[in-house]
Amino acid sequence: MLHIFNKFKIASALSLSIFALSPQVSNATTHSSCNGGSQSSTASAICEGDVWWDFRTSNNTYASTVTGGTYEYTSEDTTNTQVTISGWSESNSNGGGTLTNASNQLVHWGQNGLGIYESNSPNHAVDSSGADEFILFTFEEEVSLICYSFGWPDANGGVDYDSTLGYWDGSGSNTPDPAGLTIGQLGSEGWKLAGEYTNNPQDYTIVNNDARLDASADTVDQEIYSRYWIVGAYMTQFPGSTLGSNYAGNDYFKLASVSVVTRPNTPPPPGGEVPTPAPLALMAAGLFLLRKKFV
Repeated sequence: MLHIFNKFKIASALSLSIFALSPQVSNATTHSSCNGGSQSSTASAICEGDVWWDFRTSNNTYASTVTGGTYEYTSEDTTNTQVTISGWSESNSNGGGTLTNASNQLVHWGQNGLGIYESNSPNHAVDSSGADEFILFTFEEEVSLICYSFGWPDANGGVDYDSTLGYWDGSGSNTPDPAGLTIGQLGSEGWKLAGEYTNNPQDYTIVNNDARLDASADTVDQEIYSRYWIVGAYMTQFPGSTLGSNYAGNDYFKLASVSVVTRPNTPPPPGGEVPTPAPLALMAAGLFLLRKKFV
């Protein structure tokens, strides 16, 4: 009986040791979708994720020039994160040509959001009527862009807002600057396609007649992180595009918001401790000791 009890006592002690030494599972890092966690109770086209910017607010205006044809905005969440944005357009007003900085035409249109002003409506939006246009975002650290939304056009207005989402992966050149490149040449300089979307209901959620797009399945779920992101009217020549020419031309929108998540970090062991052995290794060692004792 004592022999059996000793077996039980050692086995119990071994089980407790394995439990004590096994790494404890902490709460996983999560991110809000475009609906925005605690913000989701308010019906809004604005993307209210972990870190988000509302380009409709009056404090972010055309006059917020920083330097070199770029503009800086502060996030609407509690992080006060900065993002620098610039506008870009093809040099040929009829389409084609190299990309030029059009930030001097980047305009804040009140509750509609951001557009690139060329002439009267609808050419005061980010559009592909003639020259293709996009907005380039430079974030403080690598992020995954999970959502963007439009404050114009009205979703019932019959205007297309097909769009292209791209990111820079650091390959190619040493800079993400698209100046002097054609849209088709962006791929050789490290720009990649994250997603392209039509104005069909399966791509966008309509809230208060505005369109909001959840891109997380194409970005954070694919573990795509970058400091540089492009949101533009649909570009058929963008590297990797498969949407087709049927969706090309005359797409318009004013960008109301974007939302991102940062790259999750794996926390180090507490106090700089050496990582503990895996439970299976501990169990194997325990079984060896038991065998040695009782054989």
